[in-house]
Amino acid sequence: RPGRQVYRSVVKWILLAFVGLSLVFALLKITDNSHFDKHHSLYEQLSVINEDAVVVLLFHNRVRCEMCLNMEQHIHTLLKGEYAELIRDNRIQFFLMDMNSPENKNHTDRFGLYTASVVIIKMVKRKEEEIIILDDIWKDHKDETVFIERIREALEKLLAK
Repeated sequence: RPGRQVYRSVVKWILLAFVGLSLVFALLKITDNSHFDKHHSLYEQLSVINEDAVVVLLFHNRVRCEMCLNMEQHIHTLLKGEYAELIRDNRIQFFLMDMNSPENKNHTDRFGLYTASVVIIKMVKRKEEEIIILDDIWKDHKDETVFIERIREALEKLLAK
């Protein structure tokens, strides 16, 4: 019966189309990052304790390499040494930011980052007042003295205001 074959063929194509569309929608749902608010402020995202603080952000790749670990260690050395009181009072706060995490993508894009970088932000009344982007500081990760001096200069600039 030719009518029955046409019917089966139509049903088969309808079912294949349904399965194909279902897969497309499932993939879109899996890769959808819209639940991360692109306008979510850093202050809210990081739960910054002090509304008037200088925030030091180390953006790193998901897989932490020697460079990222050196950079983190240098920052800790500086902050725990010269800025211990400001750290204790939460006037300076340090955060690690995984560049590959969907919740950090908008910040990575906004700051134009492509590799491990340090971003230092002066927050005033929970708003970003001034931003210093050290996107090439990774070049100094092997020279602790130079690395720390660059971070110190940026911190001093923002703390002086």
